[in-house]
Amino acid sequence: MELQTINALNELNFNNLFTINTDTNDYSYEQYIKNGLKHPLSGMCVFCEENGVNECPSDKIFKLKSMGHGTTGNDIILAAGQRELDLSSWKKQGVMFVLENPGSCSSNIYNEINYKGYYKFPTYRWFWTHKPFKKCEYPENFQGRKYDEFIASVMFTFKLKSLYITDIVKCGMNDKPDGKNKTIAEYNQKCIDNCLRNYFYKEIQIVKPRIIFCLSRKAEKILNTKKSKIEQLSSHQVIIRYLPHPNSRLSNNEFQSKYYKGIIYGLFDAEIISDIEKDIYLTSVTDNNDKDSLSRKSVITKGTSKTNKDNLRSKLIGLKEHLGKGLKDIKINITCTEKKNIISTKQVNGTFAYISLSRSGFTFHWEARRYYNETWFNERKDNISKIFPDSYITKGGEKGKPVYRLWIPVDQENYLNNILDIIQKTKSIMDYSF
Repeated sequence: MELQTINALNELNFNNLFTINTDTNDYSYEQYIKNGLKHPLSGMCVFCEENGVNECPSDKIFKLKSMGHGTTGNDIILAAGQRELDLSSWKKQGVMFVLENPGSCSSNIYNEINYKGYYKFPTYRWFWTHKPFKKCEYPENFQGRKYDEFIASVMFTFKLKSLYITDIVKCGMNDKPDGKNKTIAEYNQKCIDNCLRNYFYKEIQIVKPRIIFCLSRKAEKILNTKKSKIEQLSSHQVIIRYLPHPNSRLSNNEFQSKYYKGIIYGLFDAEIISDIEKDIYLTSVTDNNDKDSLSRKSVITKGTSKTNKDNLRSKLIGLKEHLGKGLKDIKINITCTEKKNIISTKQVNGTFAYISLSRSGFTFHWEARRYYNETWFNERKDNISKIFPDSYITKGGEKGKPVYRLWIPVDQENYLNNILDIIQKTKSIMDYSF
C-alpha cells in the first residue's frame, strides 16, 4: 500500500474515528509496539450520540459501546516483523475484507473512556492484529475463529499489497460491557447511514477496491444495495463476494476449502490474479470435495468486452514482437480468450515457458512435464532465487504425472524489458532451447 494511502487511512482512523495523542502521519504499528501494545487514546467519534441515534430502536438498553478501526496490509506486515520485505512484485489492486460491526466489550481489548460526556469502549489495542505474530501462509490459520491470523495468511499467500480490513459500522451495540450485542440489522438506520457517510465511503474512496469480501450475509446485502455508490467512489467496477463469518461452525477442512477457493475465484474474477495463477493456487486446495461452491456468487459486474480482448491481444502481440527482437529462433503461440491470455513456447525437451496477462500486468513461469523432478527443480531454484528472490516452485498435475513450475513475478514498471531480462538470466540455469 502506498504511503499516501496509508497516511490517509491513518488520518481517518486515528484523527477522526479515534483521536490519539500523536501525529497520525508518524503513527504506525511499530510506535504501537513501543507504546506497550496500546493506542494513546484521547477521544473518539460521538456523532451518533450527539444526534440521538445511538440506541437500538427495539430495545433501548442496547447502545453503541465497543469501537474498532480499520487495519491496512502494511500494519500486518509490520506486526509480522517483515519491514524489509520486497513488495515490488505484489498485487497493487485494492482488496477489502468487511464485517458488520465490532462484537461485545467482553474482550480485553477495549477500555472505557469519557469523551464530551459520553462513555464508550474504544479498542486500545490495534484492531484485527492485537499483537505481533509470525509470517504465515495457506493452509496455516485458514480455520474458524481466527481473525488477524487468517487475514495475514491471506495477504502473504496471495501477495496483496493493498489489503484493508474494516467494519461497515465502527461501533458495536451492546447492553453492557460484558454482555450481548446486536447485529447491524437492529441498528437505527440513521446510525448506519452516518457511519457509511463519515467513514466507510471514505475508506472506499481511499482504498479503491477491485473486490470486497464480505464476511457475513448481512454485510453482503448492505454493500450490494450500495454498489453504485461504491463503484462511483472507486472509479471502476467492483466485485462483492460473500465468505462465511470467521466464527461460523465449519470444520477446518471445510473452512480451508471454502475460504481458499472463494478468495481464489474472487481475485480471478476481479482480474487481480491470472488464469495460470488461479490454477497454480488451486493445486494446493486441501479438500477437493467442495468444488467451486463459492466460485461465481454475488458478483456486481464481470465479463470481458470485445474492446478489452482486443487490447489484451494487442499487448500480447507487442510483447511477442519485443521478445523476437531479443531472442533468436523463438516460436511463440498466443492464446487470447475470456479466461486465458498467454504467450507460450514449447521447448524440444518437453518444457514450456508461459507469460500470462491480467489487469495486474504480465507474469512469467516455466514448467516441465517430462524428464525433470522436484530435486532437479529445487537445485536450480536455489540459483535463481539469488537473482530473483521472489521466485518459487509449485507442483501440480495429475497423480503420477507431476508438473513442476518455476514462478517468477514480473516488475510491471517496464515489463517488456523485465521479461526479456528474466529469460536471459535464467536461460542457462533452466536449459531453455531458445
